[in-house]
Amino acid sequence: MNPLKLPRRCPVILPCAVRLLLSFCVIGLALLAHEQTNSVAQLIDKLKDPDWHVRNSATDALVKIGSLAVEPLIALLTDPNSDARYKAAEALGKIKDARAVEPLIAALNDQNSSVRKSVAWALGSFKDPRAVAPLTAHLKDPDWDVAIFAAGDLVDIRVQQLADQLNDKKANIGARTIAANRLGEIGSPAVETLLEALRDPDFRIQGAAAIALGTTKDQRAIEPLIAALRSRNDWVRMDAGSALPKFGAAAVKPLITALNDPNADARNWAASGLGELKDPRAVEALSAALKDSSAGVRGAAAKALGQIGDPGAIAPLSAALQERDRNLRSEAVQALGNISDPSAVEPLITALKDADFGVRWHAADALGNFNDPRAVEPLIAALKDSNAIVQSRAAAALSRESDPRAAGALMTALQERNQAAIAGAYAFFIGRGEPGSQDAIVEALDKFGQSDMAAYLLNCGDWGLEAAARQWGIRHGYKITTTPGASAATWGGAR
Repeated sequence: MNPLKLPRRCPVILPCAVRLLLSFCVIGLALLAHEQTNSVAQLIDKLKDPDWHVRNSATDALVKIGSLAVEPLIALLTDPNSDARYKAAEALGKIKDARAVEPLIAALNDQNSSVRKSVAWALGSFKDPRAVAPLTAHLKDPDWDVAIFAAGDLVDIRVQQLADQLNDKKANIGARTIAANRLGEIGSPAVETLLEALRDPDFRIQGAAAIALGTTKDQRAIEPLIAALRSRNDWVRMDAGSALPKFGAAAVKPLITALNDPNADARNWAASGLGELKDPRAVEALSAALKDSSAGVRGAAAKALGQIGDPGAIAPLSAALQERDRNLRSEAVQALGNISDPSAVEPLITALKDADFGVRWHAADALGNFNDPRAVEPLIAALKDSNAIVQSRAAAALSRESDPRAAGALMTALQERNQAAIAGAYAFFIGRGEPGSQDAIVEALDKFGQSDMAAYLLNCGDWGLEAAARQWGIRHGYKITTTPGASAATWGGAR
């Protein structure tokens, strides 16, 4: 079989074909440009039509044409027809060609307030710094609508400037953080920019964005901030957790939902946020969180229940006192002490016998908030606790009790020179001013005293105790200063 022979192409055919095709393209483009030029001219004329439907359709068509329509529209800004000027500004604002900025700035001084309003709106779409001064001048425009548009434009321009600074990866981290802070102060117009920054690769920027979003109090930020509670970075979680309570009641339900998040850090921060918000709606969910698998979440839930202070939390907090987690028991007694309800007293009395001295210490402190006769004998017994801190806190609690048994027990502790108890109830003993008790008080200051006790003695009116307090302060590195004003403490003033 003979092979098929194909004819050879003439080497001139292909270049000729290309040149012919290009010539058709050039002709086609020229025709298109010519047609668009004619179309622009016709549409420009239609912007002067008395029918607003026609003007609107023409505006939309010019915007679609884009850059070819810019120069004719700029020329139209000085047309005698105010409707045409209005629509020309609107179209230029939608096309957003930088050539229009200066002409639009000049058009801000148009005598027609509707035109000025359209021009102000158009300038806002450019976010060009050149418009700042002219727009600022029009904050005092006699037409209120123009002034409002000018104010909005200035905010948009400022947001854009700060967004550029925030998103500049080459900028100093301090400058970027400041930009985030300023955007937060601007509020809702800056939220989208800040939400984008919450996804920045740099954890420091994510944290700054979280803080700023809290400042805006814009509810669009709540769910993204809830998501940020799961961040791999501790600081971002902390910043997001600190920001969420700033949204107030709007954040309560999302935070309650977050108590069931698979991420323990998110649950922890959710509990903390609910405590700060102090909303009773969270009591049931926080009570359930007392049995969370994470010790940190259990402790945060107990603390939050105390911050809310709802009596409905007394039963679950009392049950938590039976748990093996001593941190939970400690948080639970502190929480019970913050709930102003007499039914919290009995669980706290029980906690005075807890195996952990920290729990006993906080239980004594908490009982001092109630001035309840039921607590007096258990607190007196705690003056003999094996731990000096528990003795001290029990004495402090007794000093706040009005029951005469409390005062009698404290005077016995003074006679026995129980230094821990004397240090805990120092204000009581200064008020009593028992003759000859100064040495015991100074011994208690030297062994167990803190700066608050020293400051109290320094102003008590007894020169010996004041001198001892001054020496204690010097030994412990404090600077002693004198300020005018009456002292709250008086030696023997309560006798």
